[in-house]
Amino acid sequence: MENVRHVFEVNVFGALNCIQAVAPYMKRQRSGQIINVSSIAGKIAPPFEGAYAATKFALTAISDALRLELADYGIRVIAVYPGPIETEFTERALKEIEVPPRPGITRRPAVRVAEAIIKAARRPRAEVYVTGLDRLAVGLKAVSPRFIDWALRRFYVRGWLNRR
Repeated sequence: MENVRHVFEVNVFGALNCIQAVAPYMKRQRSGQIINVSSIAGKIAPPFEGAYAATKFALTAISDALRLELADYGIRVIAVYPGPIETEFTERALKEIEVPPRPGITRRPAVRVAEAIIKAARRPRAEVYVTGLDRLAVGLKAVSPRFIDWALRRFYVRGWLNRR
């Protein structure tokens, strides 16, 4: 539980602290952008990552609410949803909450995520997906949650169990 609290502190309360620090200045100047980097896990919770996904779902909800609350002040709120990224994150942070290795997942280069964030800042949209596959998966979940559940079970659960 201590490790889960730590992930919430970083992913949720870290973002909230930053937002609380800048929002008053942005309100006074009646402009600004807040870009929250969530995750596809903030839209589709993968097996074995419920605690991590909960932090990203929270960031999604915060972004959605702030987008409405701050719009009249000229402040845009953008949520970026990358999928798995080529970083040491899995080896470090996710180990704190005992997540098994993800079987055969294609990771995006970190530079691709950075480019998506820069593009979002230049051409703001409410939601930004790093790849078309990420957007498709989220769209499919809205249309057919059972299909996404089936795919995640097959890919994560059965794939993980077969690797043991």
